[in-house]
Amino acid sequence: MGIRMLQFEVNKIVKTKYFRMLSFILLLFLIAYYVYAYINTTRLEEVVATLEGTLEGMETQLSKIEEGTTDFEIFNNIYEKQRDEADAYKKEDWPAVFNRQIELLPADLDSNIANRQYYTSSFPTLFTMETRRAQYNWLSEKDIEPVFWLWDVSWKTAYDLYYPMAGVGDDDFQRQIVEKYSNQYSSTGIYFTNHVANLFFSMGGVFFFLLLFGDIVTKEGLGTNGSIHLLRTQPINRHSILVSKFLSVMFLSFLFLAGIGVVAVVLGTVFDRLGDWNYPVLVYGEEYSFEFINMGIFILKSGLLFFMVLLFSYSLLFLFSLLTKRTIIALGLTIITILLGMQLADQAVLSSFAHFIPFHYFSTPKIVTMEMAASLKNFNFDYANGMIVLGVGSGILLVATYLLSLFQYKQRV
Repeated sequence: MGIRMLQFEVNKIVKTKYFRMLSFILLLFLIAYYVYAYINTTRLEEVVATLEGTLEGMETQLSKIEEGTTDFEIFNNIYEKQRDEADAYKKEDWPAVFNRQIELLPADLDSNIANRQYYTSSFPTLFTMETRRAQYNWLSEKDIEPVFWLWDVSWKTAYDLYYPMAGVGDDDFQRQIVEKYSNQYSSTGIYFTNHVANLFFSMGGVFFFLLLFGDIVTKEGLGTNGSIHLLRTQPINRHSILVSKFLSVMFLSFLFLAGIGVVAVVLGTVFDRLGDWNYPVLVYGEEYSFEFINMGIFILKSGLLFFMVLLFSYSLLFLFSLLTKRTIIALGLTIITILLGMQLADQAVLSSFAHFIPFHYFSTPKIVTMEMAASLKNFNFDYANGMIVLGVGSGILLVATYLLSLFQYKQRV
């Protein structure tokens, strides 16, 4: 009976016009977002053209300097390195490209790291330069094509808080440049899936799923004349009906998340290329430590944690649905509770129990990369704690929902 009830609920949801309409809207959104990412992707040809333009300008300047002079030797050395870099791009010799970028880092980088000189928050911080080099080494070792551009503003971290620039009264201009080039787009399948994960696995995604399944309990009516009571004339108890509804929502949510990933990968692969699952994603550690995980693991962990966020959100929705018996009210109370919960969580962020508050874990990508932990200097905000806290919170809400359902049933008997 359990499997049959689950199939019955899933079929009932999927066949509704509302479900299909929202599914179609999501598909259109993914396509539109891919078009945006595709347009904003910097291509190898653009980089080569820019470098060649720079070389032409340098050649003009070099022709104006007298040969044999110190200035000529210095400028000619810079020109030759720029020419070698352009050739490396043309040949797609990525190790040579990365080595050139590493050469441009400060000569005293290692000594500053050894002396733990992580005291500044001005871009680029020592941590940013250290992780930039580590990223280039990772890409070089695995021979992975980079996401362009590669220069001194194309990599920032959570520790970069100020962006001073010589000759400018404030750092807004430099901040805009860094934000633009450090949040680069790629239309390859895997990297576009990463874009979708960073955008969708947050409050926007939660609201979408709540709208998608907001009436799962209330649409059949929970009052005296509700159609849900027709099911109870069969050999099915009330709790089995509610459980089947909850499981059907979780099952369809899982399929939706998997489908989003498949659509993103297919779009990128068809119109560009697959990309590389091993592209590095920075994970912050305590005391300015760090590690990289590959993009495939990052997307998987972000998706699983977001699934737990949905479990918690649906638990709230089911509880309010039984309390109010009205779709709009239940949905509104769920969204308001989440927003208020996040505001209260922000106010308690410095408390010793902050990492036990489930609302802190709604921005799943920042939890997986530990960016939130680094920003708040509380490394208890990690993936494992997020899974546990959301799971326990969901369990408490589901028990409360069960007890409420039991109470309401006894009131009617």
